[in-house]
Amino acid sequence: MTRDLSAKEERVKATLEKVLGVRVEQHDDNSRPSMYDLEIRYEDRPWAAIEVTSDADERALSTLGTLTKRGRFLWQSPRLGLTWGLHTRSDVLVQALEGVVEDSLAAFEAGGLRAVDDDTFQEQLAYERFAGQKLDNAGLEAWRALSAVGVIRASASEAETPAIAVFPELGGGSWDGGADLVVDWIEEFCARPASADNLAKLERSGAAETHLAVFAHLSDELWAVCSAIEDRPGTGVLPSREPQLPAAVGNIWLFTTPSRGGALTWSRSGGWQRVSISG
Repeated sequence: MTRDLSAKEERVKATLEKVLGVRVEQHDDNSRPSMYDLEIRYEDRPWAAIEVTSDADERALSTLGTLTKRGRFLWQSPRLGLTWGLHTRSDVLVQALEGVVEDSLAAFEAGGLRAVDDDTFQEQLAYERFAGQKLDNAGLEAWRALSAVGVIRASASEAETPAIAVFPELGGGSWDGGADLVVDWIEEFCARPASADNLAKLERSGAAETHLAVFAHLSDELWAVCSAIEDRPGTGVLPSREPQLPAAVGNIWLFTTPSRGGALTWSRSGGWQRVSISG
């Protein structure tokens, strides 16, 4: 059974065709096990093998995929009188959220709450201790239920058709403006046991030229790496040292997801370069 290219493979294919001026074709069509993903078809020299992979929290990617299928992350709720926006962890389990969300939001509305986060109820608990009296805690219990499944904050607004929108937080952090951390990251990534299969496919390909394309998924952990790959201020900064990579990898292409248009590439012969992505 054949398969279509993934969105990441399409992006790699389009980028390499644009940057290298070559034809890139699908190789892994499910006709055999352990096939590398793409193949460069040069006109003047032998073909090259390309393997595409990612450094990502697969549960977070699954969550984003599930929410995207809903269309703009929205679903209607006739039980509610307002539209609610929920900011969540990137790996929130959609099924677990669905089990508690409408009851919780209905409790907020009944209590007159329109903006809810941990601080909201920490203030309530502090007042209870100070005043020595117990307040109605339906809202607190509703918040605990939402917080337990990954909601960070919730806010409401008027709408003709009440609905719920979910906005996974993709991360945050700081970046020192340099790019050497990208070298540390890609060396560590290639050394992981989880990367062994990708490297083995390139090694078994028999190609004299090999390319490994890696997508860094935006998160707290990879915030600085993604910032350096994309070069968000547009300074053109490049890593100052060569990566120490397995012999199976002759070229690397580093992307981010979601992407703002920049990528890094390195080859044993040409060193580091910045490129614009396509696709």
